[in-house]
Amino acid sequence: MTSNVQIIAKNIGALMSSQLLTWSLTLLLTIVLPRQLGPAQIGQFYLAISLWAIATVLCKFGTDVAVTRAIARAPEQAPRLVGATLAARALTFTGGAVAVGCYVALLDYPPAVVGIVAVVGLAGVFELAADAFMSALRGLERMEFISLGLVANKLVYSLLALAAVLIFDASVFWIAWLYVVGSCALLAVVARSYLRLHPLVLPSLREVAPLLRAGAPYLLVSLIVVVYNEVDKQVIAALIGERAVGYYTTAATLFSTVMFVPVTLTTALFPLMARSFDNAADALRRINRKSFNIMFLVGIPVGFGMMAIAPALISLIYGPEFAPAGPILALMGVVVVFVYLNILIAQILVSTERVNRWTIVLGIATVVTIVLDILLVPWSQRVFNNGALTGAITFLITEAGQTMVGIFLIPRGTLTWLNVTTAARALFAGLVMVGVCWLTRDRFILVPVLLGAATYAGLIAALRVVPGEDVQTIRQLAGQAIARLGLRRGQTRIT
Repeated sequence: MTSNVQIIAKNIGALMSSQLLTWSLTLLLTIVLPRQLGPAQIGQFYLAISLWAIATVLCKFGTDVAVTRAIARAPEQAPRLVGATLAARALTFTGGAVAVGCYVALLDYPPAVVGIVAVVGLAGVFELAADAFMSALRGLERMEFISLGLVANKLVYSLLALAAVLIFDASVFWIAWLYVVGSCALLAVVARSYLRLHPLVLPSLREVAPLLRAGAPYLLVSLIVVVYNEVDKQVIAALIGERAVGYYTTAATLFSTVMFVPVTLTTALFPLMARSFDNAADALRRINRKSFNIMFLVGIPVGFGMMAIAPALISLIYGPEFAPAGPILALMGVVVVFVYLNILIAQILVSTERVNRWTIVLGIATVVTIVLDILLVPWSQRVFNNGALTGAITFLITEAGQTMVGIFLIPRGTLTWLNVTTAARALFAGLVMVGVCWLTRDRFILVPVLLGAATYAGLIAALRVVPGEDVQTIRQLAGQAIARLGLRRGQTRIT
């Protein structure tokens, strides 16, 4: 057990070290940009990014996964495959740009939106080229160069965008151009890193078709994931306008900042899960059992706390102009718990070689999302005068459904009644915490936050929700991760 804790803690610390800067910059942009630009302009910007997120997945055509796999098996193929990928994407981007142009024209978006979509599309060109080099670097197992490129991208774009809106009061059009500059920085770093390892070989057009055929099997999964995450914005924009997209994406971006914890934890756990599946099934069940408890214990205070303070938080950060984002964020607070569990369920299914079943579940959830969005956006606008609320409603329905189905898909015997009783007690503590936050909602926001956190922690301790062994494990993980970050001197001793 001790060695497993050390391995997981080491991985968590490394991941946190590489992601902390980009996460901090993202959070800063999340706070500043909407407040400076307003809901309509920020809605136009996120609408363009969302549209090109879907288009670029189609342009990649699954070749990113195919190239990484091929180079991992035969590194000497890297020059030929990178050249073929760049040629293939020049062709697919042409088709993708035509499709985006027809879509924008069909929905008769105003010229301002069309201009922003065009500029963000230019960023897509650089991002597709950069992804060709990153796919090769993944196959060559040089992830440090990819991390460097992503940091450069976020650093350049964030600092320039912050300066533009805070000093020069720039419009969203100029922010879109700075987004292009950030994409150029990403391309420059990853291309230079790759070219230090291999030369760039001019491709033969005869190599493009086989590459697209190799990538086609991976296209569907990537497309399902991106459509599931982005379709809400497109439907909301098409039915009620970009301002509503501004409300929704502002809440959704704040929501995404708390995904740092489960993604880091499950990524660090995955290698241990995969090894245990091959060598120690009982150990894997114990790991998964404890992971469910940890996800629930962390997800409840984060999600319910977000729900309790959402309106006050939106008002404090963005002002009254963004008031409709408050109920959206509150509903997304409930979604947090299900998303935390679903991230873990997905990793369990991948580690136990059952990923195809989860892909089917996600595909069904995507179809359900589209149907519910089309039906409920007008209804939410009519009943609540907030059509963007539909995005959170459908998100809650689909994520809750995925959790229920996912529990049946994971290996039998993974969960026991101890998990059920732990979840029930944590849920009780969370509801009491929400009550305390509600009673103190008129105070400065730190008052309900601190009182709610103290209430939850006190009830968890009083109800003995966490076994002593798990408390020790969590302390060891935290200590090792903090030590890896360099925030604490000396070594953490594990007994």
